[in-house]
Amino acid sequence: MHVFGLNLKRFISIGGFVYNRQLDSFVRVVDAGSFNKAARDLYITPASLIQQVNLLEERLGVQLLTRSRRGVSLTEAGSSLYQDAVEIMRHADLAVERARLIASGDVRVRVCTSLLTRCRYLPSLCDRLEASGKEASVEVVSLGSPHERGSAFLSELGRSCDIIEGLYLSEYYRGRCSFLKLLDVALVLALPPGFAGGDALSIDDLAGGEVVMLRRGVSQSFDRLRKLLEVNNEIAVKSVSFYGIDVFVDCEVNKRALVMPALWADLVPEMRLALLENAPSIPYGLVYASRPAEHIERFVSDVWMFCNRHREADVFAAARVSLA
Repeated sequence: MHVFGLNLKRFISIGGFVYNRQLDSFVRVVDAGSFNKAARDLYITPASLIQQVNLLEERLGVQLLTRSRRGVSLTEAGSSLYQDAVEIMRHADLAVERARLIASGDVRVRVCTSLLTRCRYLPSLCDRLEASGKEASVEVVSLGSPHERGSAFLSELGRSCDIIEGLYLSEYYRGRCSFLKLLDVALVLALPPGFAGGDALSIDDLAGGEVVMLRRGVSQSFDRLRKLLEVNNEIAVKSVSFYGIDVFVDCEVNKRALVMPALWADLVPEMRLALLENAPSIPYGLVYASRPAEHIERFVSDVWMFCNRHREADVFAAARVSLA
């Protein structure tokens, strides 16, 4: 990463503090709000901190902080560097912790979870893997939703997390990471109370109503369904960039049908699910880095082989949703 012409990778070192002293001093001062408070927290003199930040500014050739008697504030350049520096320091800590865990033989697989990317079956699948003699130590971490953060989320793979369990979103994932498909999940309609129709609807049954779905380009499966809906000019298709609680509430309150994977039924308990004629399915599985660590590659391979070996037993039965 380069900021103001400086290669920040040169700042990272291994030790008690895993970053350059100047960069660390800068972040500490910003967090504390003043040189004096940061110095007290670090048990060093304010002059020492001032010297380190001054050296950093000289090296970068930009002013990072505005000094006053009341403390310090970030300049525009300082704000940019601060945001990147915090991320660099966090990833440096994670890298060191990860190396120590691997050296100790603890090779946990960090699986990301959020409202829409929940670990719906990996825990039980890991239990089965361990029972078959495979190592499957999984740690669940919360990093927010890839639907909200888009492609920026992928930078976390191999750093803050190793695997995302969820839908295949072609716009975000294609060419940027690896994907192991485990099953296909039906796209269904979540209908608000009072919405006419039964548990199976045709496209024409939606005429005169509004249907909410992911915007064009995020998912090939959603795009195929959009084409079917747009054939009928009496259906108003409303696009959203990502799904969240606000979208679910809006559909329920304003009597809009919501296109969603059947797996999310538990997120909209007040709405009923209905099958839609000719609706496509969407791939569901594990998203991981294009060049994963050896133990992640081994874990994914074990999952793939186990699922193929026991496919007749339907290892994903717990993830399926009945519309009856």
